Amino acid sequence: MDVVSGVLIAVIYYTACYNTVMLPKGYRHSEETKQKIRDALRGKEIGKWNVGRKASKETRKKMSLAKKGKTFTEEHKRKISEAVRGKKHRLWKGDGVGYKALHQWVRRELGNADICYFCGSTKNVEWANKSHEYKRDLNDWAKLCKKCHWKYDQIRWGSATTKFVKSSGGLGRRK
Repeated sequence: MDVVSGVLIAVIYYTACYNTVMLPKGYRHSEETKQKIRDALRGKEIGKWNVGRKASKETRKKMSLAKKGKTFTEEHKRKISEAVRGKKHRLWKGDGVGYKALHQWVRRELGNADICYFCGSTKNVEWANKSHEYKRDLNDWAKLCKKCHWKYDQIRWGSATTKFVKSSGGLGRRK
């Protein structure tokens, strides 16, 4: 058996099994065939075969029954969660994240701040950025109560902190 007949047998077998034609590698369609394909596909969105179609009640019932009683194991749920966390998530912004989102990230990664690093207080404790650069570095954050946090910012910013608090009415934003 030569190579050509071997390829021919493979094409016939593939056609019989999958009800489609498998063309040999390097095969080129004639211009006439290309035009027929263009005409057949004109107006169709390739890859969106089900857009605009509504499944029948019978089909929806079958799909529903196929999923009934099936649950993900805790391990599988954990793997799915890990697959889309942090840098792997499609909405990850990296260092371009905003103030509020960065604080939420720190709280999620390090937990709630519970005891002030300076005075040991357990009331009104929050995460404070040490360098005031708001980097996405977990070692750049400290647990401080609001009073110590304000004093810490006074050392860095001086009277700017006082102006900041007064101008915003204590709401934490500039006017």
